[in-house]
Amino acid sequence: MAIDCLELNQPLLLHFVLDVDGCIGVAAFSFGVPPLQFSLQDAMAQPRDFTRSLKTALVLVWVMYTLSGVGIAYLYRCQTMQENILLNLPEGSAFATGLRLSYAVR
Repeated sequence: MAIDCLELNQPLLLHFVLDVDGCIGVAAFSFGVPPLQFSLQDAMAQPRDFTRSLKTALVLVWVMYTLSGVGIAYLYRCQTMQENILLNLPEGSAFATGLRLSYAVR
């Protein structure tokens, strides 16, 4: 469960600090494309189409992330779903026990 700093009356600076990890992830993903650009563009039959193909690939990635997020939200839309996923597993099942043990060992 994410902590909303504004609900806890914490300073806005702390709210920003908690969101920095997401910004770093976006920046790392964004800066991963330019080093590959030159080698991929040189290997293409029509290098002038690189920008169009890059835009198409990034839009497809965005669509897949969006669809998978909406799909997961749709699967867990029921009212009896607990916030902690471990509470939704059957109490005596071997899978649930193994999963809890793997979390404990971690």
